[in-house]
Amino acid sequence: MAFVMVSFDDEKNKASSFMAKRDYDFDIYFPGEQYPFTTSAIPATFIVDKNGKTVGQHMGMADYNKDEILNQLKSLANE
Repeated sequence: MAFVMVSFDDEKNKASSFMAKRDYDFDIYFPGEQYPFTTSAIPATFIVDKNGKTVGQHMGMADYNKDEILNQLKSLANE
């Protein structure tokens, strides 16, 4: 399982600072770099299985501590 962040900030250090404040350790992608998703929503979440298939998505803010989301992630991790 992997988590990535796509940042639309003009200043890359803002995204890096955000990650450091929360002690997050995953890749950050910036506009102009290649990444496989397009969206006009900020934030946007895409859940992708180990085969690269998008199995869930959410546009906008979300509570990622909900049982529904946690169970889906646990299920994908066990596949």
